[in-house]
Amino acid sequence: MRVRACPAREILRVFEMPQRESTLTRRQDALITALLQHGTVARAAEASHVPISTAWRWMQQKDFADAYRDARRTITERASAVLQQASTEAAAGLVMMMRDDSLPPMLRFTIKRAVLELARTGEELSDVQGAISELKLLLREPPVPITRKNLRSVK
Repeated sequence: MRVRACPAREILRVFEMPQRESTLTRRQDALITALLQHGTVARAAEASHVPISTAWRWMQQKDFADAYRDARRTITERASAVLQQASTEAAAGLVMMMRDDSLPPMLRFTIKRAVLELARTGEELSDVQGAISELKLLLREPPVPITRKNLRSVK
């Protein structure tokens, strides 16, 4: 089986700072970028040349916290989109391996079990999403006003 090279530039683009209207300074934007790339506030502050006390103070400010949260959400959405695109190829690869008689039987069995488990999980997720959609529709309906007549009918 031939392995294709991963389009690294495309994947790394996921982690670029999202473009947005900014009320933040360049240093604050730099800290947000560093926060997205490094595991801790201390490392991000060091990488962006911002004193750690300043970084912590900015983290407490609503505008900065909102911008950081939006940037994290955007990065997560982009990463999820990349994974969704790759999932079709991954599924096809699993099916090919599952049918490959040159692979050891135990490996093919493990792949078949994984395919079944993933299919079941996907179906369960679909059911949950359907239930959530129904609940959202119910929440959009105007509430029934509470009257004495309504209360009597409940008893």
